[in-house]
Amino acid sequence: MKKRIILLGLLLSIGGQIVYSQVRKTPSIFSQKKLHELKLAADQGDAEAEAALGEAFDFGKITPQDYQKAFFWYQKAADQSVAEAQYNLGGLYYKGAGRPKDGEKAVYWYRKAADQGYIDAQRNLALLYAKGELVPQSDEQAVYWYQKAADQGDAEAQKLLAMLAR
Repeated sequence: MKKRIILLGLLLSIGGQIVYSQVRKTPSIFSQKKLHELKLAADQGDAEAEAALGEAFDFGKITPQDYQKAFFWYQKAADQSVAEAQYNLGGLYYKGAGRPKDGEKAVYWYRKAADQGYIDAQRNLALLYAKGELVPQSDEQAVYWYQKAADQGDAEAQKLLAMLAR
């Protein structure tokens, strides 16, 4: 079963890598004015603005890419329980962008986002458990997290679980 879960997870994931998607939910109509407005809102503690600024710096939207600043804004939003920011912060720790690579913190932030129902984080945790990467290998945990994502309608997780059921 272990080999089957790992193989299926690898086949369904992007090249067997943890997903750190560059397709974000940040508004596409970014402008310098929008950046200024986001900064003002973020400075007032607006968690969604903090997360959006994190993405702007993470992916170089209307501002040069700056992982240190991305990390700063994601951390502020993640501390306010913004699941997408928690997921993205986990991705920065996983990649070692903006801070030294730290698998324990990557898993911590992925789990925080996954516990809030963030599908990408649930899939990442499932794959980490299936591969035994950063966490002890566990088929049960891999299936658990894939099931969580599938229950929310995630087609990739549903497909994997259907293949496992055969």
